[in-house]
Amino acid sequence: MKLTTILAVGIAAFLTVAVAFQSARAQETQKAVDAEQWAHLTGDLPMVIGCEKGMAQVELTGRPPVYFFVTAECDRCRELAASTFKNSDVVKALEHFTPILVDGDTEKEIVRKFGVSAYPTTMFAKTNGKPVSMFAGPAKAKDFLAVVTSAAKKAKKGRGSKQYRALLKADQELTKALEAKQVRRAFAAIKKAEATELDHALVERARAAKHELMERGQRALTSAKDAMDGGDAASAASSLRELSLDYKGTPVGDRASELLAQLRDTESEE
Repeated sequence: MKLTTILAVGIAAFLTVAVAFQSARAQETQKAVDAEQWAHLTGDLPMVIGCEKGMAQVELTGRPPVYFFVTAECDRCRELAASTFKNSDVVKALEHFTPILVDGDTEKEIVRKFGVSAYPTTMFAKTNGKPVSMFAGPAKAKDFLAVVTSAAKKAKKGRGSKQYRALLKADQELTKALEAKQVRRAFAAIKKAEATELDHALVERARAAKHELMERGQRALTSAKDAMDGGDAASAASSLRELSLDYKGTPVGDRASELLAQLRDTESEE
């Protein structure tokens, strides 16, 4: 293969990665902007901003949609968010659904489609978007819960995508591994979660766990090196063996293996 061809392939691969990285950063930035812009209307609910994004989440998770039609300056919408949407029982009950915030000022086509004429309006629907119940105005937590319970019976959860089911399984495995303090199993679960390539909080949780494990491993590695330098070969060897196994395939594991080999060479020379 000619050098020019190799360079062209390399540059193309680099640009592809760079564009993907920039796109991911842009999505994260937009998500943060949306969350800040609408924080006064979402309460404690993990709302998806926008109907299109919301329905993509429905397809992914299999959780039916509940649409909250609002406008940015709606006082009654603020009232609903500040009270009912901060009630822990309401937040828990709505875990059955995908909460979607729809801006009545910008998503006028959706507003017309469902005949929304007042704000706030709450509409529960099946996974295909077909409404099962709808009401306008704020509501007390007790009354809202009754509506949620009734709607959940009519709007059943779907299976969600194969990727999402794989992510849920990986998250369960990660939780068990962390509780049992089994580092190798935790890394295996994290790898499965990252392999789904989903833009989801559970993937972020897995990455956060990975970061914490790596920091913990680095601290243990430093302690083992200190023991090694201090002449406590037995303690250093024990720690390094454990790190080389638990962190196999990571910089911590590789460094632990190197130090363990050095320790063995030193012992053989003596």
